[in-house]
Amino acid sequence: MGRVNSKRRLATADWLGCSTTDPPSTPPHPPTKTTTSLRRSEATRSQSLTRLASPSGPDPPSRHPAPFSRTTTKDDPMPAPHKHPLITTRHDRPDLDLGDYTAAGHILWAALAAADITPNIEQTSAGRAIHIDLPNDTTVWITEDADISHLPTDHESWSALHFYDPTDSGNYVQVYLGPGGLTCEADTAACVSTIKAWIANYTTTGAVARHNTHLTLLRTSADPDAIRGSWRISYGQPGFDPTNPVHPTERHTATVIDRVITQPDRRGACLACNWEGPPRRDQNKAVEDALDHSHPGWRDLPTIPRGTGGKNVQRLRAYLDTTYPPDWFETGGPLKVFTTTANDRHEPGAARGGGYLVKVHRPSPAAGPQHEQQSLI
Repeated sequence: MGRVNSKRRLATADWLGCSTTDPPSTPPHPPTKTTTSLRRSEATRSQSLTRLASPSGPDPPSRHPAPFSRTTTKDDPMPAPHKHPLITTRHDRPDLDLGDYTAAGHILWAALAAADITPNIEQTSAGRAIHIDLPNDTTVWITEDADISHLPTDHESWSALHFYDPTDSGNYVQVYLGPGGLTCEADTAACVSTIKAWIANYTTTGAVARHNTHLTLLRTSADPDAIRGSWRISYGQPGFDPTNPVHPTERHTATVIDRVITQPDRRGACLACNWEGPPRRDQNKAVEDALDHSHPGWRDLPTIPRGTGGKNVQRLRAYLDTTYPPDWFETGGPLKVFTTTANDRHEPGAARGGGYLVKVHRPSPAAGPQHEQQSLI
């Protein structure tokens, strides 16, 4: 996915001997269609879709197609203005009656509409695709080898890419890549259910909603890129559960969500509401953002030495009760402790009451010259 993890795209460009936006030259060893090639190479399909969506191509697609009225019926689920360019085949087929011709794209369109996803058709000199516009000017493109007009009986598998960076069409997440060997209807159903779960995770906010839509995505046929690239509660953080849905808490509770596209992305989040912090690379920063939301004022509270125990425990408890706000720890408030380890991670659940143990770095004092009597003692 993206530039850093795009083996499919790079392998294809190298195989074609060209960039992703140049017209492909004749490959030195044209692929043959055998029983082992039912599923076209991932590189070829990702390459075709990338070229189709590239703004530097010979006929760049519009990122904002003209709005249309999606008047559909059960028998004809596609609006008329979009039907003709879809059913125009790449090959001359005079034997086909275009009035009765059902393309694989018709089936895909109908399934998307039935899932309350608004599809659009994009046609350029590079081919055709069904695309779905998402927030932040991003787009999901679905096609098979830059075509959607093939017969359902000729269908092999859909490829769906989410171009998450509107400024660079080379950055994308492979959301779905069919396994091959399925009927057009079965592959379409798997593709649409995966895309619906991906869109839900991408467009929702809040730790609980993000994590639960991530769990839904795990039960689909999502590409591994999509699994890594979906938001979920970070491992070991408050609310994390690898298999069961998460339920909102009654009070604001700090946690962290993350995803991995080209590199890890983290955000502070809340288990009681839809609040999310800004993207962070550092997990401690994300935790601190979340604590600003759930327990404002925590930064101004005193920091204690770590490992205070023994006969000083009761004295420390009394000190914290008088200096920290009432019911601070009962509501999951953090406890600040000194650490001599730089970048020591904040520990969830380690404070009294189950809040974060926040590590405040304080370097060890440099050893100075000692008096002779001190060294003897």
